[in-house]
Amino acid sequence: MDHAVPRLERANQEVSIFNFRGAGIPARLFALEEIMKRKNAGGPVLPADWTEAVGKVQEVLTQAENEAGEREKSLANFAPAVESGEKAVAWKHGLGQFEERLQLFQAKIQQAEEDAAEAELALSDGEKTLEHWLARANDITRRAAKIQADTGRSDVPPA
Repeated sequence: MDHAVPRLERANQEVSIFNFRGAGIPARLFALEEIMKRKNAGGPVLPADWTEAVGKVQEVLTQAENEAGEREKSLANFAPAVESGEKAVAWKHGLGQFEERLQLFQAKIQQAEEDAAEAELALSDGEKTLEHWLARANDITRRAAKIQADTGRSDVPPA
């Protein structure tokens, strides 16, 4: 796909969607061109703050774990002593639930990565469509300029 980047850059130099503002072209195409520029800048597919979000989730989980430990200590003063065997079973059960939730969280991360890959494919298809559209627009502009030059008409917009 690297070979498509110079073609897009050449197309952008020759003709840009911004040259056609007000010509009945939907505004979302202008946003698409900006997305394509950012994509071709070599940036990551996922948002830059993705790792920060995962880090914040980890911080919240750590904080919740610490708070649960503090609550357990404060409840230990008020609750009757639990036999160590029962305590071990309760801890094992709690740890099992935590591991299940961790696996669900990891599955969600995997799903997000798969969704990002699908989005990348969709963006790639959009890029190809946009490149084709830009090439056609450039060709039409050249043909209109040639017709204007050949006929000497002034009602045909210059290229």
